[in-house]
Amino acid sequence: CKLLIYQPDMLTLPITSIKELYNNTPINKIITKIHKSRQLKSNKSKLYKKKKNLFGLLNNKIDLFDRIILGKIFFKKKFGYRELDLNTWMDTKNTKIHTIFTYFKTLKIYWEKIYPKVDVKLVSKENSCNCKSLNNKNKLLLLGDDIQFSENIRRKNFISLKRDLNIILTKTKNNILQIDFKPHPGSNDLDNLELMKFLKKEFKNFKINLLNKSISPEKISCNYMFATGAFGTGLFKIKQACNYCIVVGLTSQSKYYYIMNGEDGKNCWLKVKNTDIGVIKDDGSILKNSFKIKKRKRYFITFFSQLKKHLA
Repeated sequence: CKLLIYQPDMLTLPITSIKELYNNTPINKIITKIHKSRQLKSNKSKLYKKKKNLFGLLNNKIDLFDRIILGKIFFKKKFGYRELDLNTWMDTKNTKIHTIFTYFKTLKIYWEKIYPKVDVKLVSKENSCNCKSLNNKNKLLLLGDDIQFSENIRRKNFISLKRDLNIILTKTKNNILQIDFKPHPGSNDLDNLELMKFLKKEFKNFKINLLNKSISPEKISCNYMFATGAFGTGLFKIKQACNYCIVVGLTSQSKYYYIMNGEDGKNCWLKVKNTDIGVIKDDGSILKNSFKIKKRKRYFITFFSQLKKHLA
């Protein structure tokens, strides 16, 4: 039988590793410097070093219990880490995978380097968008994050957010009348209320609305002229769901996650390189063509169309 892999999320490599990926650094040199494809082994921040990594220790024990104890009980064998140490069942060079489907060019490059003989296909998401233009749209969607930062970092985030939102409002020729804040499903309600107070204080001339955090971003994407927030899968889903919504990620709202993991965070916009998501950099400068709508091709390769083709 064919083993088909569907990976809908962004690559979780550190930004340093993504940069190396685009610079054609050998993949073995990249993955040997990271722990389970997420954090650099030798580049942890001072904040990280001050705290005991209790969650990491707990997760490791749970993982070993799952692989060894439960493996013996249910399958009469152990499931140890394999060659690539990626903490996933896709962690062996001698793979039986036939095709990998992904939405992201970065992931395509990544898997092609790990599995040179495997067909990695770049696909698009299906959508039911009926929007014809940006006309009659006057709302901005702000996506929240789920990371709980210190009060000091939150203050810095708010200052940058005010600057970045004003850049967006100016670029959209002040056609925005309403700002909707959609919190991350795993976010803290008190943090969300604090952000709402900030928005209402700093943007008094706009209607500020708090959305239910369980709402799916792609289902409401066609209501908005503009969508923004930290770099993540949410922005990508909106961009794929609506043909006429300008989507721009904010470096200032993303960088501290990487700073806490020992990186400077300024190049975190590389996460959306080779996508149609625009970028406002950490200094407030704008990546070229970030505010332009690219006409989407009428016929494009989707995951389900490719799946049907393979199963035919």
